[in-house]
Amino acid sequence: RRVHGGCGRMLNRRLTLMDGSYVCARYRTNTDQIQGEVFAFYLSRVLGITNIPSVSLARSGHDAPLKFSDSLVDKLEVQGQQLPDWKPEKLVILSEYVYHLHPSYIPPEFQSDNRSLSAKSDRLRHANISEILELVQWSDMIVFDYLTANFDRVTNNMFNRQWNEHIMTANVHNLEQTANGLLVLYDNESGLVHSYRLLKQYRSYHDSLLASLCLFRRATARRIEELYRERDIWDAIWREFVRS
Repeated sequence: RRVHGGCGRMLNRRLTLMDGSYVCARYRTNTDQIQGEVFAFYLSRVLGITNIPSVSLARSGHDAPLKFSDSLVDKLEVQGQQLPDWKPEKLVILSEYVYHLHPSYIPPEFQSDNRSLSAKSDRLRHANISEILELVQWSDMIVFDYLTANFDRVTNNMFNRQWNEHIMTANVHNLEQTANGLLVLYDNESGLVHSYRLLKQYRSYHDSLLASLCLFRRATARRIEELYRERDIWDAIWREFVRS
């Protein structure tokens, strides 16, 4: 229906659907980034982690600027609208637009070298329900980023600490929060494919974060146990991809 600027990089666009809602169209020239974004989303579905915005794929073209691969084709009209300089027939990532986000900051438990999230900590013993739910989401995020080897979130803060000693109290890249406390993990394109090529450089940071956890969401822990026992995680991801 309408095309707007926004959604990050210069070639990205925010699209208005026929029902008035938004979707982010994110153009990437690197196939690794496209695969990383898509399969990271389907991994989150396999794990039952719901903090990752939904992702779909479209293909740019001449006759219709976007040829959609799913039911969004019924909700969007962009013919005649000015689109960015996208190459024809290039895959474009469509991601759910989440409204009213604000920055998210690293909890004190993870800011120092002695990071630890334990059920026995003084803070947790005196925490209210909303604070506990937020920390459980952080636990899920650390597990998810460990599995995908995503270096473009908390690990990014940890890596850049060598140049900025205050960065662990700054907001986290590619992580924001809704008004009701839901963490939103977006731009997961560096995970699973490109990130594993750089794993040697960032692995110590991932290991440090995971080792700091003594609190896990029960459903996440059980699902990982199942996947480890069945040894079919890529088959499970592919089934989710085909099913959608």
